[in-house]
Amino acid sequence: MGSKASQFAKDVLVEIAWLLGSWAISFGLLGWAIGFNQMGARQLDIQLHNTYFVLPPWALGLPIFAFFATILTSVRAFKTRFRQRATLVVLLLLGMLSILLASWVGWMLKSLR
Repeated sequence: MGSKASQFAKDVLVEIAWLLGSWAISFGLLGWAIGFNQMGARQLDIQLHNTYFVLPPWALGLPIFAFFATILTSVRAFKTRFRQRATLVVLLLLGMLSILLASWVGWMLKSLR
């Protein structure tokens, strides 16, 4: 029984490491896209069709993170044939995060009308 618990703990730590790597890649790409000096700004002003969106920089990095983390975790789960419980839990949480982000983006785009 102790070996199953220790294996699950190891799997959780591996998932956390992969998520941190996805976070680093996503915020690195965001810094490259908008400029690394803008990452420290308190807010980003985005103008779309005479409408201004004022967002903190992390709000732009979150969808990029969700996309990369979901793709990476899905590939890893497929390689292990969906046997690891920790990977499945992470996929479930990333799916819920993606739904929340999609509804937030939809709400913001609806305000353009």
